[in-house]
Amino acid sequence: MMLSSLHTTMSSVKTDIVVFGATGFTGRLITRYLSTHPQFTQHLFSFAIAARSQSKLHTLVQELDLPPNINTLQLDVTDHKSVEAAVKSARVVINTVGPYWTWGTPVVKACANNGIHYVDLTGEDMWIREIINKFDYLATKTGAVIINSCGYDSVPSDASAFLSNKTLKAHGPYDVGTSMTAHRVRGGISGGTLSTMMTAIEDVPKEKMQESIDYSLSPVTGPALPRFQFLYTQSIPGESTVPGGFFFMQPTNRKLVQRTFGLLEMEVKNAEAPDTPVEAIRNARRERYGPAFAYDEFLVMPSRLSAVIFSAVFAIGFGMLAYITPIRWIVKKYMRQPGSGPSEERATDWIDRDMAKGFFSATNHTISTSTPPVHVKSVFKGDRDPGYALTAIMISESALSLLLPPVSSTASQPSPSSSAKSLTLPEGLPVLARKGGVLTPMSALGDVLLTRLVDTGRFSIESHVVGEGASEETRKNQTHRSSIFSMAPSSDKASFRATLASAENIIILSGAGLSAASGIPTYRNADNSLWNNFDPLAYAVPEAFKDDPIGVWKFYHRRRAEYLLAKPNNAHRALAVLAHPPALARIAPHHKAPRVLHVTQNVDALALGVLESLPDQGQGGPSEAEGDVPPPAKDSLIEMHGDIFVTRCTACQHVQRSYTPALASALAELEKNSASDDGAADAAGGPAITLAQLPKCGGDAWAGSNRYGRCGGLLRPEVVWFGEVPPLMGEIARRMSKCDLLLVVGTSSTVQPAAGFAAQVKKNGGTVAVFNLGRSTGDEEADYMFLGPCDETLPDLLEVEKEMAQLWPQSQPV
Repeated sequence: MMLSSLHTTMSSVKTDIVVFGATGFTGRLITRYLSTHPQFTQHLFSFAIAARSQSKLHTLVQELDLPPNINTLQLDVTDHKSVEAAVKSARVVINTVGPYWTWGTPVVKACANNGIHYVDLTGEDMWIREIINKFDYLATKTGAVIINSCGYDSVPSDASAFLSNKTLKAHGPYDVGTSMTAHRVRGGISGGTLSTMMTAIEDVPKEKMQESIDYSLSPVTGPALPRFQFLYTQSIPGESTVPGGFFFMQPTNRKLVQRTFGLLEMEVKNAEAPDTPVEAIRNARRERYGPAFAYDEFLVMPSRLSAVIFSAVFAIGFGMLAYITPIRWIVKKYMRQPGSGPSEERATDWIDRDMAKGFFSATNHTISTSTPPVHVKSVFKGDRDPGYALTAIMISESALSLLLPPVSSTASQPSPSSSAKSLTLPEGLPVLARKGGVLTPMSALGDVLLTRLVDTGRFSIESHVVGEGASEETRKNQTHRSSIFSMAPSSDKASFRATLASAENIIILSGAGLSAASGIPTYRNADNSLWNNFDPLAYAVPEAFKDDPIGVWKFYHRRRAEYLLAKPNNAHRALAVLAHPPALARIAPHHKAPRVLHVTQNVDALALGVLESLPDQGQGGPSEAEGDVPPPAKDSLIEMHGDIFVTRCTACQHVQRSYTPALASALAELEKNSASDDGAADAAGGPAITLAQLPKCGGDAWAGSNRYGRCGGLLRPEVVWFGEVPPLMGEIARRMSKCDLLLVVGTSSTVQPAAGFAAQVKKNGGTVAVFNLGRSTGDEEADYMFLGPCDETLPDLLEVEKEMAQLWPQSQPV
């Protein structure tokens, strides 16, 4: 059949991704995943769906409520012209139409001929060998990147060995000896997988099956390995030995990992040619596994006995399937058909409620060839049904790796108008991808794919040196280095709200981002005259006040003036409502007396002002709260770094609050003149003033209100300067020890002592949720992350808009 469109007419403009077999079960999951992908909603890539049945395509469009910018293509993989036209319309083809031995070759041929990138889910190593022989050289000439086996369980196998080698090389110039992966899995087997097994038995010529041996996909031969074992074990230093049985995907996965090994070995040989840049040679040697690399894997079992029994049953069952035709008839009659998936109940569970119960973990133990050996442990985990949900994610992110930088990448993203229009591969991909050819997930995509998978929030990847070869410092460094592959924080609103509802001791840690919407500039990202004129590190230290009190007071006078113009924004109001007992009882109903403590690093008093405006919380706003300062340890707010509107006498230690714009008449002149008439100005800018003109205890701002009389001592802002210990750290530490939910709001959490709060909460079994404009190095402990302006994300996530409207009916977002 020729191409047709159910949504829009296909133009000559290429589509970034075309999904072949979109109406099959896995194809549907891929389509749904891509249509809700954050980079698709940002218009950074386009995609189309293709299948043989026009009516099924139409049904899929309606069921998934796909937007009109997703084209639909009628495709017959047995029709050369249909395949050629569909391939030419794409930049990357995702092919789910199997068995691939039967239907895959024309698609790969068209991609190789036209320089179109290609990814699939095949587990048929005999077919992979065929397309390597036929199309690998052609693909290197056209630049097509052909990547097989981009789903579970091939990606975890390939990635585990790849990451262990990377960690080993970071530890020292070691080659890999043995590498063993132990798989744990809970999930279903697709109809396509069962059909592939039958095809291998019935349709693949016997001589092709006999060629399916170790290193048959690799350009380099490595050490010999046993083809089948009844019992496998994995012994990682410091851990109990793990037993396991034969894994039915081991033959394919082992050959795939061996191809990665072989391709990297060939890169070293090619790089050692004359005139090769030294850096290229070093990179090739760093990526290679080493000539002694020997990989194997198994399925974890509860005991050695159960492992042996499982392997024996599998061997007998496969033998009967292969040699007894009536057995195959019975199996084919009752097995799931290609394109089918789990029961409708389980399908709905994942698609509609995102609550599938499947999971997998792949634990790799790699040992170096050195004496003494270095041991590396890498763990790759996935949360959801691996054969369906996670496979859809893996192959989708594999395709996107060939088009765009990861979501979390610091590399510049293309503009929505340009999408992924350039045929140039994104930065960060391995050298082999830029050469083209028939490759593997790791040899083509490497860290880019791993980062993309972690960004989804469904995967966690860890790798570190274990045993005697790892010092404490090394372990620390290894863990830190591989932390880019740790589990990405979730952005699931429903899950966060459920966590919030069950919390008993909630602590809010806020920083400058909380007040950004109020017009107060942040120090680290401010285009504002306040920070352009003053260096806070030069004035926010005790030594500066001792050496230059005039400059310090000019600095803080300017800050007070800026802060007096600011008003609380909706982020302040949302957090105040959260601490308000009536609202808190609704938001966190699972405990009789949940508690909220707001620990703010800000000195602008905005959190205090909005809190005091709540019923039964105070005597009005901050403009009415001047005078002697009450005890600072409030039940629901601690101003950790002090309050810029509070001063302390350096002589009598009296503490007092004032919202008067200028605490001394000489400082008021700063607002009138940016410099004295004759140009005399000190380092802090503005007219020159004397020490006697600085704010004094009982001075003009407190005339008639100082119960201690006029001490006359020099005042200092009651803020915590660099090098000083916050006065309420003991109370904060006590509350943090009981915290079960920490909300990190508008702060990078990189300044001590606040930098350690999230780790402390996590150590005690609590949950950490981050609200910020973007990611930072302080987010490693986050379980949840919600990016965007805090005044927009907090009211929505906390669901307090109704209370905010009742408490502040005249307020508008600032």
